[in-house]
Amino acid sequence: MTAKIKDRGGKPEGLSWTDFKSQILNEQTIVFTTINFMYQTRSSWKGFPPKMLVLDDAAATTELNSLLPWLMFRQSIGRFVLIGDETQLKPYSISGNGQILTSLFERLKMSGWPTTNLQMNHRMVEDVSDLVKTAFYPNRELENLNAESTMYLSEAADIRGVLAQIFPGSQKNVIWSNVAGTESSTGQRTHDNPGERENIRRIVYELVACGIKPNKIAVLTGYPRQLYRLGKELAYMKSQGLHVRSIDSYQGLEKEIVIISFIPSKKGEMIGFMGKRNRLCCAISRARFAEILVGNFDMMKQVCEDETVKKSKKGMTGFIKADKIEVSELPEMASIDISKIPTEIPKEDTTSKKDENEDEDQDQENDDDDDEEEEEEEEEEEEEEEEETA
Repeated sequence: MTAKIKDRGGKPEGLSWTDFKSQILNEQTIVFTTINFMYQTRSSWKGFPPKMLVLDDAAATTELNSLLPWLMFRQSIGRFVLIGDETQLKPYSISGNGQILTSLFERLKMSGWPTTNLQMNHRMVEDVSDLVKTAFYPNRELENLNAESTMYLSEAADIRGVLAQIFPGSQKNVIWSNVAGTESSTGQRTHDNPGERENIRRIVYELVACGIKPNKIAVLTGYPRQLYRLGKELAYMKSQGLHVRSIDSYQGLEKEIVIISFIPSKKGEMIGFMGKRNRLCCAISRARFAEILVGNFDMMKQVCEDETVKKSKKGMTGFIKADKIEVSELPEMASIDISKIPTEIPKEDTTSKKDENEDEDQDQENDDDDDEEEEEEEEEEEEEEEEETA
């Protein structure tokens, strides 16, 4: 909208902003917008008569939000298409008791409404796709377009070669870097794992030393404390384009290489909300060419093989049993020289990056508050389910 206004030299005199924006919208054939923006500026849409509505990420949208665009344009639309994936993250309400909600997309699907599944994978190379398909979509036929696409094969092969240097003997683009680590926590919910952070930092620096650009890498985790400290320890790489984000905030995004920090490492402890199937699916399906999972694989496997598996572990159980992951460890002595890569942001760049990082940290903090509330609610639900079962 801003670009259209500039193209016209600003708002003409004697015309209200609402009428001016409405005039611009009426001249468009296709409009991309968010539900919130559309509703906040609803008076400007009064003369826009769409014939079709397409709602993306509908499985992560509340029923009310899904119905808002239909209510606004119900007199003109002939088709309302909802696109989503109920296996990914679900809509979450931060009001009241913070319950997980059912989307209109999922409710229609459960009621037998006609649906169709996409059959072609356009995002991932075969190693990543096979893991996602086996662990989360076992009953769905999904062809790997990238397996035969020369556009992707060369870059994926280059990354495979780099991974073989970092993890000697590895043969796949999906690797679990097994780290015993030491999990620590403050209070009930803020967890971190220094061992995993050290492992991740080394992997990121070795990837970059081998020619992978930082803007092709994303580091994801589910816990705010770990996220904060990863951001601090990888500050220079962030200034070069590395993404350090929470898993929930990364739904809908993708990177060539995704590194995931799992955190839990105490034997006998529950895996926590990282064992949720929807969250795992969201995390694992962000990668295009390579996936590096960092955590205590031995502990995770032992917990998942326990006969009295809690509901919270079922996502991780299916994930590990998929048998599509190559478990490896970083060698004690690194063979890749990272000494020439800076570890801190140069002082002359600090000021220019400060405001940008503050904005990003504030957005991330808002997302993380939601994540913590959701985690607490999920754990309470698990306890209630176990009490009912008992």
